Amino acid sequence: MVQKVEVKKEGFFKKYQDIVIPIGIVLFVVLLAVILFLVFGKSSKEVVTKDEEKPSAVTEKGVVKDEVYQGLKFTNATLIKDKGIYTLSVDVKNESKEKSTVTMVNIPIKDKDGNEIITLLGYIGKELGPGETATVTASTSADLSNAYTKEIVEKKVEPANAANAENKVES
Repeated sequence: MVQKVEVKKEGFFKKYQDIVIPIGIVLFVVLLAVILFLVFGKSSKEVVTKDEEKPSAVTEKGVVKDEVYQGLKFTNATLIKDKGIYTLSVDVKNESKEKSTVTMVNIPIKDKDGNEIITLLGYIGKELGPGETATVTASTSADLSNAYTKEIVEKKVEPANAANAENKVES
């Protein structure tokens, strides 16, 4: 007597369903997490820390414009942000025929609405003879990203306070 044996052929999925289903769920969750991160996560540009910031310049026309004050011409103004510090640098040339007695200037920095953000102290350092040039540099940690205009105003120093004027910080 010959017995007929029936062989059931199971498919791959049916044979390994106890393993395939959990692996499929895990892959789906990982894929979903990656998609959500790409859509809502921070881009690599936004993850830059303060120490990694690249220097940037404030280029508003009112900040970089040339100015003349009491025979002194202020030109080549730059306002650069580097590592959270804003530095204003400006060349000063005595265009008059006389020695300039202006050795310090206040530089009020204002926003678009005309509100003063800060007043920087620009120290020329010495009296400038006719045709002489110096560079004034002033730095601050105040946020000047909204700087819109600057102006040059003489810093009046009493003779008794002249020695200490360089150490004063105005805000």
